[in-house]
Amino acid sequence: MRRSRLILLATAAACAHAPPAEPAPASPAEAESRTPPAPPTPPLAGGGSQVPACVVLENGPHHFHPEPFDTTYVRKVRDREYPGSAAVPENAPWYVNNEAISVLGARRVKYGLPRVLGPGDVVPVAEFRGIHVFAEPGVAPDVIYIPVNPACEFQAYVVLAKM
Repeated sequence: MRRSRLILLATAAACAHAPPAEPAPASPAEAESRTPPAPPTPPLAGGGSQVPACVVLENGPHHFHPEPFDTTYVRKVRDREYPGSAAVPENAPWYVNNEAISVLGARRVKYGLPRVLGPGDVVPVAEFRGIHVFAEPGVAPDVIYIPVNPACEFQAYVVLAKM
């Protein structure tokens, strides 16, 4: 009796730990469509991760590759520990209070929510109270962008009235 209980327990334990069987493909085409997952992408030559981060420098947004396994690079950029990152208005009263600003001969107001722009999207065109002002390259700057976060986040300003 005791022996039969041990056999029953051993059989139940073996069944409980067996991995589930993969269902058979319904057709040969389905079997061909199943591809194994792609192997992980190797790191970049010279170090750094595969996913570039963005930082606003005085001459515009730039991509950089954080060191492998550096999970603090976003904080470093946000806290302006990245060398040469541009100044942002943060707690400047004119920014916090949504005041109109005068840049490039026009009064401008905030337009929409901040947006992320990348390298080549904007170039420096002016400066306002120590903050670099950017605009799209090659067009009349009716819309300007002010970096509000060193990690390539910009606030758009549109013309309210020409001066």
